[in-house]
Amino acid sequence: MERDNLLISFPDYYNNDEYVQFEIESKGYFVDVYVKADSKLYRISFYDAVRLSQDITLHLEEGNPYFFEENLLILTKVTKEKMTQAILALVENGGLNVLKADED
Repeated sequence: MERDNLLISFPDYYNNDEYVQFEIESKGYFVDVYVKADSKLYRISFYDAVRLSQDITLHLEEGNPYFFEENLLILTKVTKEKMTQAILALVENGGLNVLKADED
């Protein structure tokens, strides 16, 4: 999706396969979305609240002192529609400023 100097890229394997989309929504986690804005490229990670809670709990129980993931957005469901809405809202509210751009 492209809009006003903003490009949201989902991988072909996601765009072209409804079963993959269903699996990702079921798993509640997706990390292969890229956003290009103002000549910067951002890799965005998405979790739903249930999956995030599970991953944080497991990570901490394994003895890690903290949980951290760059460019993480939490959604009610990890669907293309929800991911796109979240990115557009983030951009509209100036949230790209807090994300880390990929380095060339």
